[in-house]
This record gives sequence, C-alpha cells and structure tokens, in this order.
Amino acid sequence: MRKRDEAYHVYEDLRRKVSDKIKYIYTVVSEYDDEIKGRQSDNGKEYEKLARIIVKYDTRFRFTQAYTPQQNDMTERRIRMVMEKALCLLCEGHLSGALWGEAVMTSTFLINITPSAAIDMRSPYLLWHNRLPRINKLHRVLSALPDERQRTCGCNLCDDRFAQAKASVETILCAEDAAT
Repeated sequence: MRKRDEAYHVYEDLRRKVSDKIKYIYTVVSEYDDEIKGRQSDNGKEYEKLARIIVKYDTRFRFTQAYTPQQNDMTERRIRMVMEKALCLLCEGHLSGALWGEAVMTSTFLINITPSAAIDMRSPYLLWHNRLPRINKLHRVLSALPDERQRTCGCNLCDDRFAQAKASVETILCAEDAAT
C-alpha cells in the first residue's frame, strides 16, 4: 500500500480473497487466541471507508480528535523512536538520505529485536516468533555497526543515542552467539 487512501481497497480485497486466512490479521498471536478488539486512527478522510469495512467485521474503530497527538501518545513515541534511530544509523554510518527507507526498516528491526525490561528482558521478536532473530545480514544493509572510531558527527541526537544503540547491538550479538 503506497497511499493511505488505498487502505479500504487493500483491506476489502484481502477480506474477499483470503477469508480463511484473514484470521491472522484478527489474531495477534494464534497461540493466545487474542483477537484485535479495536482500531484507532487519526481523522484522515482516507480511513472512513476502512472504518466501515472493519466495523462490518465486528471490530471497533474510532477516530481521534483532530490535532491531538496526545490521544495516541504510545504510537507517537514509537514513531519518534524509529525516526531517531534511523537518523542515528544514517549519521553514524555517514550515509546519504537516499537510504532513509532502509534506515527506517533497519531501525524498526533493531527495536523489535532489542530486549526490553517491560517484557522481562526478552525481545518483541522472540515473543512473537518464539525464536531468536537471524541478524547475520543486518550489517550488509547499512554500512557498519556503531563504532567509536566512526563518530565524527557530534550532533546531540547521535551523542544521546550512541550508547544505547551500541549496547543494543552488542546484546543482540551476544544473544545470537548463545543461540548458535
């Protein structure tokens, strides 16, 4: 889906074509049989059709008030984390902004495989897939892993996030070595 206004058609096609497999969308993790009870989005007009089709299949859908990102604070914080980590990856790797998409994908992957205190120092990836992630191809996407020798940027964002990024990568590498 390239544009948000395509959401209705994508969802309707998916529902029509693979009705027996659509339970995967409604089931967060099949082992838990925990269905998605609702969906929330901003007040974008492109989501109105999507809201109608989702409600048709017994899922609650609600719109937030206009210009109130506070109503979606968890999502806003997650987006900020992904964007900051992507910026740090580009900054630390001395890479061009043309790789922004890859940096965002990589930062999302890093966040998902990083152990979290909120879930007993396990990673979201481990909880979802019941296995450790394979990170052997990670370094090929965005140059090199963070390293003090490469630090020439000096911006506050990179300074603040550098220690966290390096610790996350080292933790992941240790977990990968322990699994093999």
